[in-house]
Amino acid sequence: MSLLEGIVELYLDHRTVVEWLLVDISAHNEPGPMDRVAPMDQRCRDLLAPTDDLQGQIRASAALGALGRPLLTLREQDLTPHKRALIGTAYAALHAPQS
Repeated sequence: MSLLEGIVELYLDHRTVVEWLLVDISAHNEPGPMDRVAPMDQRCRDLLAPTDDLQGQIRASAALGALGRPLLTLREQDLTPHKRALIGTAYAALHAPQS
């Protein structure tokens, strides 16, 4: 399983929490959830791109957003059968041309 596949599985398994973190800005001020989520997010970005490569970190952040945003905007849809599309979109963000 690739890292992107693992993240998709995690996001889909915990979809309501991912949606909550994306929608409810007050969740970012709650002690507890963000104390655990922020380091995991950083670790995922660091695994997707070198920490000293700002453009790579930007692409990694965009890739994670590409995985999370559809959960929110397509809230009523079952995205489980469409994991490959989610992964492909994130992969495209990771491999976007550098400026």
